[in-house]
Amino acid sequence: MNRLLITALKWLGATGAVLTLTGPISVLAQSYPERPLRFLVPYGPGGPTDTMARVVGQQLSEHWGRPVVIENRPGATGNIGTGLVARATADGYTILVHTSAFAVNPSLFRNAGYDPIRDFAPVIVAGITPNMLFAHPSVAVHTLAELIALAKAKPLSYASPGAGTTPHLTAELLLKTMYGVDIAHIPYTSGGIAVNAVVSGQVPIGSLAIPSVVPFVKAGRLRGIVVTSAQRVAQMPDVPTVAESGHPGYEDIT
Repeated sequence: MNRLLITALKWLGATGAVLTLTGPISVLAQSYPERPLRFLVPYGPGGPTDTMARVVGQQLSEHWGRPVVIENRPGATGNIGTGLVARATADGYTILVHTSAFAVNPSLFRNAGYDPIRDFAPVIVAGITPNMLFAHPSVAVHTLAELIALAKAKPLSYASPGAGTTPHLTAELLLKTMYGVDIAHIPYTSGGIAVNAVVSGQVPIGSLAIPSVVPFVKAGRLRGIVVTSAQRVAQMPDVPTVAESGHPGYEDIT
């Protein structure tokens, strides 16, 4: 699953997107916040991270009576936006909203542009969601077994929100590691762009957090194959779990 992080409040030395903070909180002014806050999302608009930032930002704006500005800065699998927050003034007004890729990227890139431990401190885990493998309706697969068979028979590709995100790692584990199929990864800069690529037929298969996919599955514009949660998702009761599809005990909760 995706763990949506407001993991770095650039707060006296911290940045992040789980919402994280570092530094002595006691030195913060009691009147905080005194001006608008910036929620920086290192992905494009329309995906679950962007949606979570807007939901939390709206609630905080109403609570504090201060604007919360959402800024999308996609690129380099989230590293561009994350690096911007890491270098922002440590005054508590720049907050990073990220996914688990925040912790994964430093292991994938020689220089991710930030140190997740030194530069950030976690504030909250804003939400958790399973991932889903899904297909364009024109693709002749309805089950995980059929997807594996098709991937072994012909070249296939799948869309994700980017390298290092949990949808990417989920697909790599299920398709490449567990089944050994050679399926090309097509990374995008947000879940919204990735899901649209599959809806439009540009890419046949997708792996995403379910909030981006549910409306399209319900409308018949995408076909759900499996979800990574231990139980079926209430919004899509016809889509089986990975455990039901041949791997008892499988659960991907990140």
